[in-house]
Amino acid sequence: MKKRKTHLIIIVVVLIAFTAGIASVWMATMKMPPKGSIAIVYDDKEYYFDPAKGSAVDVSGVVMNAKGETKTISAKGYLLKDAITLSGIKAFDYTSATVLASDAFTASLTSDEIAAPDTVFITENKADNGDISYTLVVFGDKDSKRRVKNVIRIQLVK
Repeated sequence: MKKRKTHLIIIVVVLIAFTAGIASVWMATMKMPPKGSIAIVYDDKEYYFDPAKGSAVDVSGVVMNAKGETKTISAKGYLLKDAITLSGIKAFDYTSATVLASDAFTASLTSDEIAAPDTVFITENKADNGDISYTLVVFGDKDSKRRVKNVIRIQLVK
């Protein structure tokens, strides 16, 4: 019985080591976006929105949560349609977008919503250590479920 437990422990340790090795190799080969940029995936190609290429605008307005409570937003940011264009993708050559946060939270938008004037923004958030993260803000929603913090990727669909 003791030999069986020893064999089982060895097998578990080997499996954990193998899994850690695979994860390390995957992380080492995974293409990371340049620091301070957002990956935009379109037509199986990866583009990057680099804020240094655009000029930030003042973003201000009110968003509402599911309880009907309002919150005033005042930040620097970019229209999402401008961010997509700055990444090198032709304007409105897509039908929808899914915005992904670092915690895997997603929100979906149509190209018409993105094209609407002064409605959909990516805002900059600076941490105390100087790191920059981005938040998707959609004005006009009755529920701010499409307010995505720590945006890391935008997937565009033809």
